[in-house]
Amino acid sequence: MANGESHVKIAKDYFKRQFMNDGASERDAEAWAAGIVGNLMVESTENINPRAHNTKGGGQGAYGIAQWRGVRQAGLRQFAERRRANVDDFKYNLNI
Repeated sequence: MANGESHVKIAKDYFKRQFMNDGASERDAEAWAAGIVGNLMVESTENINPRAHNTKGGGQGAYGIAQWRGVRQAGLRQFAERRRANVDDFKYNLNI
């Protein structure tokens, strides 16, 4: 990670920037970004691990920072393949 930044900080900054680019106030963007990041921490560990894998849930299980399952997991993998990206890449997972 750049400059030793944590996945939590990178994700929060990313989502905050996206909301502000869409016209949200800084206060709202901060709160909304924190909500998304909090959920990702629950889904994939407090470090927001892009390799988090939960075998429960049927099929291939759930995978990635948002615990993609079924059709969404297949879409994640296909999207990565088309872009020659690594499905385990943290920043790639943020852009999905």
